Amino acid sequence: PQSSSTQCTISQLSFSKLLCLNSILSSRTVLSQEANLKGLSVTMTGIIVGEFQLVICLCSPLVGAFTSSIGGRFVYSWGLVICSVCSILFGALEYCPPGIVFAVMCLLTRGVSAIGTSMFVVSSFSIATRLFPNRLSTVFGLLETAGGLGFMVGPVIGGALFQLGGFKLPFVSLGGFLLLVVLLSLCVMPSLVNDDPNIDGSRPKSVWTLVREPFCLATLFGMCVASSFLGFVDVSFQPFLTAKFHFSPVIVGLMLFLPALIYSISAALWGYLVDSRGAGLPIMIGGLAAFSVCLLFVYPAPFLPYDTNLPSLIAALVVVGLACSAVVVPVFNLIATESYKRGFDRSLTTYSVVSGLVNTAFAFGAFVGPTLGGVALDKFGLAWVLTGYSGLFGLATLICLIGPVRQNRGFMRRETRGVSFLVNEQGEDGRSPAIVGPVSQSADCLIDRDGRNEANNNYGSIGNTV
Repeated sequence: PQSSSTQCTISQLSFSKLLCLNSILSSRTVLSQEANLKGLSVTMTGIIVGEFQLVICLCSPLVGAFTSSIGGRFVYSWGLVICSVCSILFGALEYCPPGIVFAVMCLLTRGVSAIGTSMFVVSSFSIATRLFPNRLSTVFGLLETAGGLGFMVGPVIGGALFQLGGFKLPFVSLGGFLLLVVLLSLCVMPSLVNDDPNIDGSRPKSVWTLVREPFCLATLFGMCVASSFLGFVDVSFQPFLTAKFHFSPVIVGLMLFLPALIYSISAALWGYLVDSRGAGLPIMIGGLAAFSVCLLFVYPAPFLPYDTNLPSLIAALVVVGLACSAVVVPVFNLIATESYKRGFDRSLTTYSVVSGLVNTAFAFGAFVGPTLGGVALDKFGLAWVLTGYSGLFGLATLICLIGPVRQNRGFMRRETRGVSFLVNEQGEDGRSPAIVGPVSQSADCLIDRDGRNEANNNYGSIGNTV
């Protein structure tokens, strides 16, 4: 059982992520209206929106590399402070002169806010997984559930506050709430410092060790395609639903609310299944395959002989929510497990590096989806774009199937039990000639020659001898 302080920490991390995404999505909801009043073109508004994810993509690896040395709570708290201050300043842009001045100030405030967001998100996953090292996917799923809730209620709350108090009220109020969360974190969150065994001066392993691994690239590619599709849906489906079914804005909002709701509900479930059953890779591959099939029915591909109807659209959106969480949630566990096999230790350093890598892939997809997806939509139309996404998800499915085979993995090999590890004569990290042996109990650790589990001092059996 976990201590009450640890439970308070994970609750606060979830609540802060909900508030932060609420603030981000509120800004996107009301920005288009204010930008129109300030004389900005649709293209410039799109650049302001897309810049946010691009900056997160560029900053996340750096944040992941330095979080452990600076301190998890420090990075988390200052990330929230930056987000809060930028949110309040963004609300003050109502008084900014129109035209180029307004555009530049929006780019600056959104860019700095993205830096704070990358600090907050990367450190949140690092702290949560450091506190729950044996429940990586469960914790990741809970935080994604909080993110999904923020995704759902953000536009609603932002629109309501905008109607109530104008442009500045959503940003000032949410920024103030984030400052209160910072004060709470100083009271209940443990101060995590660098617990990496390499702190004695030896050089820690680089993130490039993971980036070069085909298995890691395959899982990150699948996640990137999923986040790209989410970003594309965010900017393209409202016009489609209005034109095709003549829905009112309320009904359109409910239709877009549906996959986000399913995502939030299922994320925690997938996380539990990954940790308890060790089925991260099968779940992810199943999600990618389901994505590939259901997108052909959201808006029928040009080669399918039927038209869109409301029941099939609703069913497809439900599958999209389930498939998206199935793709996203296992990624952290899969890459963390791979990192242990490549000599990384169970430390805040490792979790920070993995968190930065995962967040980079997600943010890159979220940037590419609305940007290139919008261009493709104008050129080819929605039916062909969705067909293209179906092909990308099919490709990601094949890559994730082939990757484990090329690295001599079984498709149904459990990630948390019976994983093969490199074991050498010194019991270190595989830098000298090594043999491979299975671990009988807890995985994600290194085994020395005597069968000792260096991560938690349990004992496993070595299947081969030196």
